[in-house]
Amino acid sequence: RRVSQAPPETPPNDIMARYKFPEPTLKLPQSALISDGRIEESSVNELSEAAKPASLAAPSILKARRISLHEAEYIEKLPKNERNEQIKQLITTLGKKHAVDPALSLAVASAESSFNPNAVSSDGYNSKGLFQLLDSTGKDMANRLDVKAAYNPFNPSQNAELGVGYLRYLHDIFSEETELPNKMHTTPAANSSSLEKLAVAAFNAGEGRVASAQTRAKAAGGNPGSYDDIRSYLPDITQQYVDKVMASRGAFESRIID
Repeated sequence: RRVSQAPPETPPNDIMARYKFPEPTLKLPQSALISDGRIEESSVNELSEAAKPASLAAPSILKARRISLHEAEYIEKLPKNERNEQIKQLITTLGKKHAVDPALSLAVASAESSFNPNAVSSDGYNSKGLFQLLDSTGKDMANRLDVKAAYNPFNPSQNAELGVGYLRYLHDIFSEETELPNKMHTTPAANSSSLEKLAVAAFNAGEGRVASAQTRAKAAGGNPGSYDDIRSYLPDITQQYVDKVMASRGAFESRIID
């Protein structure tokens, strides 16, 4: 998961992620202290009410609630089920902030770590946190998003901010032709469905490998902007990853309400 140059500022009008939002105006509670990651008791009490476990007889409804992005200490101390619900709410809020479908963001985090903020990959790359970011990717995104706090891949609030931001970045570079550091170029997605799948594939395999698949598909007479045309040129594990994310995305979509 390597990050290339800054995304283009103006994606083409006919290529957009399916889920669009107005400019976000995320406001932190006045009672929250954001300088060192702590929150006051009033905020904790409010969150504790929202985090009460739902009845086992029926699925809980995931509400998009604006919560402080600096509640890491509080979230980590919750029981696992409550912690997962708080993390899902956090990712939903960040999806809206970065104009990425919250259900897609949740599906990626679920596939990456099953919402475990302390996860570390066993593949030799040491990807970390909710979104299993490489340290190089996480630090690069922290610079892009102007995150002031020290980099901590196991801070769920920070890792979610960087992970959803990276997913937004990948949407952007496959919305318009973009030159990557290795001199390869991305090809704009043919439609919103392909755009999401190209972004998810790049989250797993890296944008360079997806751009390479686009080049190979074009050479074979296919449409490099269509995910279906480049799919066979991606690693099997990436194809399976995209299928898994898009399948679980539907389940998360049904649990999100405005």
